[in-house]
Amino acid sequence: MRNVRHTLRRHLDSGLATTLLLCGMAVALWFASQHWHERLWTSLGMACLVALSIADVRNRLALQRSRAQEARFFRTVSHELRTPMNGVLGMLELLADTPLDAEQRRVLARSRETSMALLGLINDLLDFSKIDSGKLELERRAVSLQPLVDAVSADLSSEAVRHGVALQARVDEAVPRYVVGDALRLRQVLTNLLGNAVKFTEAGGRVDLDIDVVETGWLRMRVVDTGIGIAPEALRKLFRPFQQADASTARRFGGSGLGLSIVKRLVHQMGGDVTCDSTPGVGSTFEVRIPLEAWQLADGEPEPDLLPEPIRQRTSRGLHALVAEDHPINRELIQAQLAKLGWSCDCAEDGEAAWEILRDDARTRRYALLLTDCHMPRLDGEGLVQRLRAWEATSDRVRLPVIALTANALQGERERCLASGMEAYLTKPLLLRELDAALTALFPHDTAPLPYPFLHDACGGDPVRVVALLRACAVQARDDLSALEAAIAADDVEAIPLFAHRLQSVTRHLEEHAATDALVALEAAARAGRRDACAGLHATVRPQLQAAAARAQSVADAQAPA
Repeated sequence: MRNVRHTLRRHLDSGLATTLLLCGMAVALWFASQHWHERLWTSLGMACLVALSIADVRNRLALQRSRAQEARFFRTVSHELRTPMNGVLGMLELLADTPLDAEQRRVLARSRETSMALLGLINDLLDFSKIDSGKLELERRAVSLQPLVDAVSADLSSEAVRHGVALQARVDEAVPRYVVGDALRLRQVLTNLLGNAVKFTEAGGRVDLDIDVVETGWLRMRVVDTGIGIAPEALRKLFRPFQQADASTARRFGGSGLGLSIVKRLVHQMGGDVTCDSTPGVGSTFEVRIPLEAWQLADGEPEPDLLPEPIRQRTSRGLHALVAEDHPINRELIQAQLAKLGWSCDCAEDGEAAWEILRDDARTRRYALLLTDCHMPRLDGEGLVQRLRAWEATSDRVRLPVIALTANALQGERERCLASGMEAYLTKPLLLRELDAALTALFPHDTAPLPYPFLHDACGGDPVRVVALLRACAVQARDDLSALEAAIAADDVEAIPLFAHRLQSVTRHLEEHAATDALVALEAAARAGRRDACAGLHATVRPQLQAAAARAQSVADAQAPA
């Protein structure tokens, strides 16, 4: 049925069906004519009709060819721009996990914001191309709007602070906990609307987002700002592509003029509509209405992973991968990302070099995985995998899993990669979490949480630093406990709260919450002069601190490098 619809749509778009219908009507009229002059005029009309129809068909075919060329252009642009962006964003992501001072983190944050802005422009161009050609498909999954709104607000909070704008968001209690939708596209709509509102609002203004249920079965998202507003004549062209209110707006605030056009088209594809009401100098109100459909979780269905934990340094899994990538920065990036996830790897500069490695039987058996870029000189990823699969079939070898890495984010690339014999598909810029998810799907592992996650985060996942800190905490806990007991025995009212406070730092680092609470109570009792309470609390704290120090020492000994 889909093929039939596609064929009918293609013929209607080409104008052929309309031309044949008109010609058939003209022929019928010619035979129905009874006089020669009627047939003469009908013949002339038919000739004009055929000429105009042929011209129309040629114009439509030319337009289709132009759109096909445009799609190829965007595919090329996607690859050429995303490849260096992969290196930039990936390196920034890894750099953020290293020890940095406040100024370095500020510069890093600005660099990431600028890079994300450039990536956003690239994505806008690609999204506009996909929507314009009717090739964008929306997912239907469970979406929780409150965490989604919180994430969008957090992303824009630094921009709002820099502009001096108060940003607030609210999800009404009547909104179902989960709705059916495409979380990525809903986030894109909200980010565009809120981002524009913040950008066009002066210091001291405010931006409010309200999401509620209106009428029956409609979800409403209203973004209200106290910004510069939009003139009535500019409202008429507001949602057109590459349009802004006026030239001075583009010069002053920047932007491609694609954001609102994409918002309108996405909302229409969701079955809704977007409107704007604005007064120059007062502010604007954008309102989105889309059909509301609640998602009911089935029995045993896990809740969506809305706020994932940060990825920490993984211990070595003893797994080795081969990476085929022609860009040197991307090779370095992927190698670093794999190392963070507990993998080691070898790298090949293109598909032909990777094939030479894979043909060496002794070397190939050490690889658990092949990660290959799709577009490389000499031999691309698809050709490499085809050779590999043919070789495996003829030599009765175990199938080597393959993950495709591509900067081409257009529709059809994923299907093409999977059809060529690859197990997974990742787009660039390659994010650590997406790589981790793909590796976990192919090579499941024990996901038990690491002990002392706070220390692992503080040390950037460096096991040597974690072990050193655990041992230092264990020693300090024992020494300060001895000093605390001596102060209690001497009834030293000044030393007791001092050592109780110092020990709280140790227990917080070790995440010993019960011991921390007891030490806080002990410090308060000592400062209040309640000696009996101090003695009773010490009897509780002492075994807790001894056990905490023993646990820290035991984990440090177990995790210490050989």
